[in-house]
Amino acid sequence: MCKSAIITSLLILFVAATTVHAADSGSAPSKMTQTSVKSTETQTYADAYKQTVDSGKPLVVLVGASWCPACQSMKTSIMPSVAAQGGLDKVAFAYVNTDQQNELAGKLMEGGLIPQLVMFEKTDDGWKQKRLVGAQSVSAVVSFVGSAERSSVASKAQVQAKATSAASQQVGSSQAAARASAAVEGHG
Repeated sequence: MCKSAIITSLLILFVAATTVHAADSGSAPSKMTQTSVKSTETQTYADAYKQTVDSGKPLVVLVGASWCPACQSMKTSIMPSVAAQGGLDKVAFAYVNTDQQNELAGKLMEGGLIPQLVMFEKTDDGWKQKRLVGAQSVSAVVSFVGSAERSSVASKAQVQAKATSAASQQVGSSQAAARASAAVEGHG
């Protein structure tokens, strides 16, 4: 998927989330579960999206339904276990119920299979999207979510390497300029 399509999708999802929440009850936005090691918090998709935009953290969304056994396993067992291991500490996480937030879920999902764990992460090349479809093990989810951290670390290492290379080229140029200047002064 091209960069502009992913960015457009994220913006549409954000608008859809805020619209869906406003239409749900006419009062406060409906809450989605976010599991945290420190405490159990609730976070709307819109809040998780905002956290991602503000902090640069990857956005991880579990899309499922209350009638789906695999979805319930992911929501009530797998994701809390991942959180207990610290696997959700470096991401913004939200749960989207396909029955309650059908429009938003449809925009997040690829195909009709649930559960889907969708991750959006910002890279040097723009927003990237990854997904896991179907029930997953704790280790598979930890690895999936951890891949964002690994690519972020790799990206930071590449930026640092480029900066170091540029600095050494600049130092090399300064040294060459000093040698050239000394050679000119020696001949003059």
